[in-house]
Amino acid sequence: FCTPCLQECLKPKKPVCGVCRSTLSPGSRALDLEKQIEMTETTCNGCNKKMYLSKMRSHAASCSKYQNYIMEGVKAVTKEPFHNTRNFPNRFTFPCPYCSEKNFDQEGLVEHCKTLHSMDAKQVV
Repeated sequence: FCTPCLQECLKPKKPVCGVCRSTLSPGSRALDLEKQIEMTETTCNGCNKKMYLSKMRSHAASCSKYQNYIMEGVKAVTKEPFHNTRNFPNRFTFPCPYCSEKNFDQEGLVEHCKTLHSMDAKQVV
């Protein structure tokens, strides 16, 4: 998922699954997934050191070669024009009836309208 779409799903009021939009239960851990992360070996793309996937985040924070690898990727991606995800429709999203901004989920649309259009006299529903 791209960051804007993932952030939309993880809004603090009621986080939902990015695929099926079912409500996520806070505090319920996927123990099978945690175990798999603990047991899966990987290699750092910067320094080629082998480690368990569970250690990769802390390693990446201190590995200068990995950080250089990431920056090269960022440079390559930023050369491409950025596509605003709000321009791509999704069957579970809606446009704002006031300003036509696109791709809000139901909760996001309500929040947007309350925040930006609460004083708008235009009848839209």
